[in-house]
Amino acid sequence: MNNKFQFINLDESDKLTENDNSNEIIKEKDEQIIDIPISDKEEPILEVSIPEEKQPIFDNKEDKEIKNDTDNNFLNNKKTLKRKIHISFEARLLSMLFLIFILFLGACYFILKTINYGNDESITYNEKTNIYYEVCLNNEQECLDEGLEYDRNIIDKIDTSFDYTVEYSANVESNMSYYITAKTRVFDRNRLDEVLFQEEETLINNDNYTNIGKKVNLNETIEIDYNKYINKITPYLAKNVTELYGEIQISLFLKEGDDSREVSSLVIPLTGNSFHISKNVISNENQIIEVPSNEWNDSNINYAVIASILIVFCLIIVYRCARLVILVTTTRNSYQKTIQNILSEYDRLIVIARDGYESNEDKKIIKLNSFEELLKTREIIQKPIIYSRVNNIKSDFIVEDNEKLYKYTLKERN
Repeated sequence: MNNKFQFINLDESDKLTENDNSNEIIKEKDEQIIDIPISDKEEPILEVSIPEEKQPIFDNKEDKEIKNDTDNNFLNNKKTLKRKIHISFEARLLSMLFLIFILFLGACYFILKTINYGNDESITYNEKTNIYYEVCLNNEQECLDEGLEYDRNIIDKIDTSFDYTVEYSANVESNMSYYITAKTRVFDRNRLDEVLFQEEETLINNDNYTNIGKKVNLNETIEIDYNKYINKITPYLAKNVTELYGEIQISLFLKEGDDSREVSSLVIPLTGNSFHISKNVISNENQIIEVPSNEWNDSNINYAVIASILIVFCLIIVYRCARLVILVTTTRNSYQKTIQNILSEYDRLIVIARDGYESNEDKKIIKLNSFEELLKTREIIQKPIIYSRVNNIKSDFIVEDNEKLYKYTLKERN
């Protein structure tokens, strides 16, 4: 046979009804029931029911909805309260200004690279000239190679080839002018500064030679009638002056603007029974020339695109920087008014954490969508609301429970 004894608090015993002599009424939430089983063979075993930890009681439909929302937020938000680094207004402003400065410099650099269209560009080049000739005799059947000693009395003509080559480091549009002249002179060997006879004629003239590319090659062949030039100086040779000297100089000139320069020449003596032919050529390497850049190429397009992107980013950051300054410097904006209204209306429920608030324990964060939800949660949990100012445009309102932390964040919005 089992007997059941019920123990109640003394305070609750005063509330029993006098007419109820058969049963005693006890509040279930605070009662402790001890079951003492009676047996002939065993000692009594005490079974004590320990009251469970108190949970928030949701008395109406709205409270239950809040609980469901908070539980759903907990499932979607498995985060713990951690220390966050908040950047001050001054640091944010300085970093934005520095970034604007860097983007502005980069945009200016690429703009200059873009508008470099039409300006001169430095290009290196190598140029070289050469002259090839052979001396043909009067019998018209034999021609002698260059570099020999020739008999003036048996020479008929001299076939000459002028060659000019230039290689550039980049593609260049070459608009060149060149000409070849023959200069005949007679002078006294003892008085070289006194020319007795001089005549110059143009053998070839090309005023419009165009080439596009990295290499330019000019080649002109001339047949020199040796006896023709002998006849020109014969009247001076008849004076029997033994020291008279006559020659013909065949020269290739390049015309550059209003100036001309001689790039190669061939000197053929007209006096004496035998003679040698001499030639003057040039070989210039790693020379620099300023060439107009008259083409809008892919590089210019790339520079323009990069400059445009940098300008867009620069303007975006300028806008954000200006907006930040306006938000901070505005004395009574909507955000500040909302904060003041909340602190004034609910001052009895709010505790202000002036240096910011951080929980001593890692707790699960449940973010709420409105301050009203936080108020209802506070009514259920019966904990104070903690106000924590993050910066000039952001504040947190927090209600902390044993295992959870409910937070509503208010931000300035445009």
